[in-house]
Amino acid sequence: MNSEGKSILKNGNVPFKRKAISILMVVITSILYRAIYYLAPQFAITFHSFNTKLPAITYFFVSFSGVFLWISLASVAPASFLIVNLFSKQYVQRGLRVIKYNFYLAILCFVLFYVAMYLPIFQMGQVI
Repeated sequence: MNSEGKSILKNGNVPFKRKAISILMVVITSILYRAIYYLAPQFAITFHSFNTKLPAITYFFVSFSGVFLWISLASVAPASFLIVNLFSKQYVQRGLRVIKYNFYLAILCFVLFYVAMYLPIFQMGQVI
């Protein structure tokens, strides 16, 4: 539903503009999760060379970086259902919400990832 309380679906179909925006959100979401997956091991190598103890949030992202690859793959699933358009209005609207909230979560994770990766450097009092 949009801000006026009306359904965004017309005759059970999602408008092309809404599909395109949703698919773009899915692509960006997948890219952000994959970026975390590929960049976390690089930061782990850097921190290992500093011989410093990692803060909890940094340790989380470094330890569980492999999970973000699977999350990026799973984030594509709602878009495939949106493209095929096999489900009723109710399920399509839920899928659109899942895509939107997953996009917001990906942005939050990416921002936290960068804060977590640079936190030990700031704690050491040096900025490289």
